[in-house]
Amino acid sequence: MIMVILGGYLLSKVDFDVDWIHDKIDEETKKKKQTPTPYKIKLIEVGKAIRDSYISKKDVNGFERDVLQGLAHNKLTKYWLWEQLKILEEESKVNAQQIWFALALDDNLSEVLFLLRLLWTDIYKETTRTEVNE
Repeated sequence: MIMVILGGYLLSKVDFDVDWIHDKIDEETKKKKQTPTPYKIKLIEVGKAIRDSYISKKDVNGFERDVLQGLAHNKLTKYWLWEQLKILEEESKVNAQQIWFALALDDNLSEVLFLLRLLWTDIYKETTRTEVNE
């Protein structure tokens, strides 16, 4: 039971079930998490393409050593990312500049590098788990 006070006056005593509010919030949160945004889709596509390109030149161990550990130690910069986009442009005819602007890399480079690190770490863990289980 909740007492409602408005302007210092006790208006009434109300039985109030708050569980439905939590259920409603949980439903809305699940819907938001299940629907990837175009930005998220683009970021994942670009991240996977960069990873695959890097691994094709240097193996998975090189990717872990150079990229994942480089990100962990803040050694990779916007110049490194731009170079990876230019390599993708040469390999698959994508426009590096369009990708750069689509991902708003001038405004949130640190966040994008962090998200890419999460993506690549997740893929790396899944890959190594699969290899161990085989």
